[in-house]
Amino acid sequence: IILLKFEFSKSFYSRCSVLNVTGISSPHKNDVIETNDNCDPTRTTYVEFTDCGGAILDEQPAKLAEAIRLFLQGLGHSTK
Repeated sequence: IILLKFEFSKSFYSRCSVLNVTGISSPHKNDVIETNDNCDPTRTTYVEFTDCGGAILDEQPAKLAEAIRLFLQGLGHSTK
């Protein structure tokens, strides 16, 4: 297995708005937090669900849909 780690500058992440989502007991939580830290804070939203683990889409699909809806609404893409 070959593992590659890419080093991106903050300017790489500042091109678009980002919604970082993780669960409280997700095995990838630290990676999501590191990605969030590398993003421009004015264009990044971090959501951590306290009542689910790593499979957010399976465990809390309604909450994930609500987070995405609110994220898009904040960008002006949704009116409801």
